[in-house]
Amino acid sequence: MFSKSQEKCMGKLGGEMKALAKHCGGSHKTVNDCIHIVQRFDHHLRALNVHIQRVAQIKVRHIESYIHERLAQGIGKRTLQNEMASLRAVLQQAGRKQVAEHEWLTNKSLGLAGASRSGTRQAITPEHYHHVLETARMKAPGLAAALELARLMGLRSQEAVQSVQWIWGMGTGVGGMWRRCMGKFDSWLRASSGWSRLPPFTVSERLGGGGKYQAALPSPLQSKPESDRTNVEINERTCPE
Repeated sequence: MFSKSQEKCMGKLGGEMKALAKHCGGSHKTVNDCIHIVQRFDHHLRALNVHIQRVAQIKVRHIESYIHERLAQGIGKRTLQNEMASLRAVLQQAGRKQVAEHEWLTNKSLGLAGASRSGTRQAITPEHYHHVLETARMKAPGLAAALELARLMGLRSQEAVQSVQWIWGMGTGVGGMWRRCMGKFDSWLRASSGWSRLPPFTVSERLGGGGKYQAALPSPLQSKPESDRTNVEINERTCPE
């Protein structure tokens, strides 16, 4: 993670790569990770006193040097495969296909081949999930709603909370897809934009018996003004065609 002062010191190359990273597509987290990778690459070149100003000046040896340094730092091969994928995407976005697909920059040539892609994390058991969900329903219904969204739609926790911004704020693209999918359900999600971190928010959810309940999630941001918070509601609503 880079501090604001480090970002301000980013050279022209880093600024151009950051702009390209924003257009590479993917989720907010994917784009954010890509930005941090290109900033790290820019910092690596400047630390070596390599003065290049444009992506058009990037050579194969520059990327080789970056990966070799990361390997020497003990960074895992799987992580570096992801970093190379991001660098290739940025190079492709800049029209540097010849460099992005260079034979010296394949995972095998860089010494990154053979890493397991199966992952090391395990999903929680259904029993554990239902236990946590029932506990959340009793203590923090808003959290329970976010848990269900994350579980059913495969969302990260932050994405589960912020997904309502995609649904309500966009009529085409991803937002349009969300609207069409959510139109099959009885409830509708909407939210006003606010903090990027998980703030306290209020959830109104329709119960099976027709009643409604509300709950505010506790948060370190509790002292922030009400206008600075993100209010999230789950309301019964009909999805537009």
